[in-house]
Amino acid sequence: AAVETQQEEDGDRYDDSSVFHAKSESSGPFNNLRWSTRVFSMECVCRIIAQCENGDPAHFNMALAQEQRLHESA
Repeated sequence: AAVETQQEEDGDRYDDSSVFHAKSESSGPFNNLRWSTRVFSMECVCRIIAQCENGDPAHFNMALAQEQRLHESA
């Protein structure tokens, strides 16, 4: 979400603190996704989770991958 800043004033004192407010955008890039796009994105997330759970651990661990590569080349 886009963030707008505005200076906050305390009486006669001016300081450098900013207040952040979320900008309400009704036409943002992710507000009006079509159903098929949402389904596709969830399928992708499910595939990533399944790969993390069932895949070769060397795909997610650099030290293990390098160790396997050394053993395979020797």
